[in-house]
Amino acid sequence: MEICFIIMRNATYIGKGVGKKLMQDIDNATRSVKIISPFLAPFLIKKLINLHNRDIYVELITTDDIEDYQRDKEKNIHKLIIQQKHTNEKARLTRKRMKTARLIVFLLVFLLAGFIVWHIYNAKEVQTIRHITLIMSIGVLIGWFLSVKIKNKRIFTYSYKQLFPFKVFFSPKSYYDSYTYFHSKMYIIND
Repeated sequence: MEICFIIMRNATYIGKGVGKKLMQDIDNATRSVKIISPFLAPFLIKKLINLHNRDIYVELITTDDIEDYQRDKEKNIHKLIIQQKHTNEKARLTRKRMKTARLIVFLLVFLLAGFIVWHIYNAKEVQTIRHITLIMSIGVLIGWFLSVKIKNKRIFTYSYKQLFPFKVFFSPKSYYDSYTYFHSKMYIIND
């Protein structure tokens, strides 16, 4: 059996209704909210994000067990991490040039193939057809090589930052596996 209570400057709340009072206090925070809790419901993560957006200082210590209760959705912790995408302009321009070169090579291969068909239709020299076929094969290899280089050319890099300060401890596989597991919950509102 777990005893729930809130100690405030003017009153102590025990038992039923403590959670509701705690949520009211969090909603009414004016300066800061600091939380230590191994489990956080999705609605509390939304509250913390809203507090941060209202310029209220938020700090969190939790475990990796904070996730949405619906398996199809992303983990709550992902909502607290901001991904920033950066473009390498030099790499983007290089990739664009390689695409243009590949297009020119494939157009030349196509023209050579047309020339071979025309040459065969007119029953010209077989030796000329062999040379053109060799050149065309080299063109296909160059085009394939350029395609591989284009695919592997990295244009974007990513960096990550926290929406607000938080620390996540990984939970042991069992509650009894490690002394690092914590179950305590602490909420400090407006210091």
